[in-house]
Amino acid sequence: MIKPAANNRSFFESLLRETMRCVNNRRRGNKELTEAQQRKFWKVVIVLISFVLLWICFAPGVGLVQLFSKKREHRHLAEMAAQLEQQNILLQEDIRRFHEDPVFLEEEARKTGLIQKDELIFDFRKPEKK
Repeated sequence: MIKPAANNRSFFESLLRETMRCVNNRRRGNKELTEAQQRKFWKVVIVLISFVLLWICFAPGVGLVQLFSKKREHRHLAEMAAQLEQQNILLQEDIRRFHEDPVFLEEEARKTGLIQKDELIFDFRKPEKK
């Protein structure tokens, strides 16, 4: 009879020993297992299958949880790459216009406050009081 030990490892070891004993009995020709042995055998099988399923789901670095996390991260990075590609196209268009379109160049220069040599600036704003 298997008794749960204070230590989980010894409990699983005893379950494994009991399962191996049942398997060895079947190999020796003792084909029939008692009802208690069958229940123990299936309990061990269920525990082992549960452990394998939990390992598949939660294994560090290779489990399903990690897989879904990596897929979500991949999707996010693909979206960022597409956005950066669009920004790159727009910036390349601006560079081309700076080189080829003098009107665009002048408009952009004026946005930054630059003026031509012969121009005057009139500032009609009221001075701020301190």
